[in-house]
Amino acid sequence: MCKLFKLKYDHPEWFVDKPLAHYEDLLNRNIKFVLDKRDKKGRRIFVSRLGALDINVSSATDLAHLDELWVEYMLNDLETQQNGIVCLLDMSGYSIKSMRYLTPGNIRIGSAKADLLPVKLMEFHVVNSSVLLNAAVAILFPVLSKQIKESVHFHYTNWNSLHAHLGKEALPSDKYAKYFQSADKSKSSKKKNKNKKDGIVTEE
Repeated sequence: MCKLFKLKYDHPEWFVDKPLAHYEDLLNRNIKFVLDKRDKKGRRIFVSRLGALDINVSSATDLAHLDELWVEYMLNDLETQQNGIVCLLDMSGYSIKSMRYLTPGNIRIGSAKADLLPVKLMEFHVVNSSVLLNAAVAILFPVLSKQIKESVHFHYTNWNSLHAHLGKEALPSDKYAKYFQSADKSKSSKKKNKNKKDGIVTEE
């Protein structure tokens, strides 16, 4: 707890500090959302469409605020508290311009904050990654905490590998890139707003 308070004191801009209404526009960009179904281990599936980032509008701290808001929402549920959360990172469309977010400083702070989240179990599964992203990860790998390194899995477009970890039933279809760009994400985001108001392993 002391580490969390210190991180918040040193980097207050990385933490939510305003009423939910202030973040409504950010939430409605549908960069991040939660799927309705849980994975085969009963974990919530938290999707991040990082390729949907508009670097002219969103910042690294905006992403941190989204993570905090969604995690708080998910942890209101006892089953999620017990089983944990799976973060599914869709990198389709992630451009070289977006690489400006991946600075050592941002990665260090973001990794530290993720380690301190009150989540019992958290895994990260990356799909639709590119050679460019893999090169960036290789450079920034030393900055990541040991806990994060051991919980990240790269699947590229190997859906069988992803299914082995999460189960096929929890995921909407085999065409994940198309799904993540569909209108279904708006449903999840609106549902969230309504309720709120009332080492890396490579998978071949």
